Amino acid sequence: YINPESKKIDSVLEGGSIDSNGDGIVLCSKKSVLNKNRQKTSIKEVKKLFKQEMGVDKILFLNNGSLSGDDTDSHIDMLARFVSRETIVYIECQDKKDEHFEELKKMQKELKNFIKK
Repeated sequence: YINPESKKIDSVLEGGSIDSNGDGIVLCSKKSVLNKNRQKTSIKEVKKLFKQEMGVDKILFLNNGSLSGDDTDSHIDMLARFVSRETIVYIECQDKKDEHFEELKKMQKELKNFIKK
């Protein structure tokens, strides 16, 4: 069944690539959402699409965060998720020798900066 009110949009948005707090805020990773194998447009156009077509008020784009062997180009559901309107849980690495440590530490800093805004 296709809703008669639905419309086709020339964009690829996979289920795990965005997460919403249910109150107008979307969290996503630039590495995934803006990957050239999904989008043929700019961040400006993606923001416009999210706001106009999905009713999003605010988009929190992560620049950092990745896991080796992840073939989703850093889907947000592998890294961080809203668990309430105001709370985000995220993956963390505490072992400074681990290959993920620096990247996940940068992501953690970004998430904490979202709170300050």
